[in-house]
Amino acid sequence: MTKLFIDTTSTKFILALIDDNKKVVAFWQEKLQNNAANMAVVWIEAFFTQNKVTFKSFDEYYLTIGPGSFTGTKVGLNILKTVNLVYPITKINIISNFDLLRINKKNVAINITKNKLLLNDFKIFNNLKTITNFTDIDRNKLIINYEVFDEKVLEQKINDKSFKLLDNLSKVKLIYGTSFISG
Repeated sequence: MTKLFIDTTSTKFILALIDDNKKVVAFWQEKLQNNAANMAVVWIEAFFTQNKVTFKSFDEYYLTIGPGSFTGTKVGLNILKTVNLVYPITKINIISNFDLLRINKKNVAINITKNKLLLNDFKIFNNLKTITNFTDIDRNKLIINYEVFDEKVLEQKINDKSFKLLDNLSKVKLIYGTSFISG
């Protein structure tokens, strides 16, 4: 059966279909402008129609858990909670945005507000800090948001077991970007 990847946590709404060989066979992304909650159903319907699938087609799900906007982070999980009422979900694979986006040992920065990024400096385990400018940061060693994310990166993360498998949606703990804003 096919697996579905959902990411609604950051600057893009991303859906992907993954086959049994862990290959991405369809990839869709739309730029988010604080409209994830309003557009989710429209985009999912278009993606499903284009790929001739329904929620009944899936036996496993992949989900990003943040950090991200408060509403955006909740949208993906709420979609799966709704699906779970009709088609019970027993395999949910989760990953943080930082782990999803990190490639080539670069640090990752994710928008948490219009003017603030949350930077994870991987040299120091989970050294999270908010930044508003890049004067002290080597841009060549930094990935901002989803600038290099595509189906190949997703496949790599699925195949290198970066995702954590859970057997129950109630075990999913979201990470909200607003949790890191001080003052």
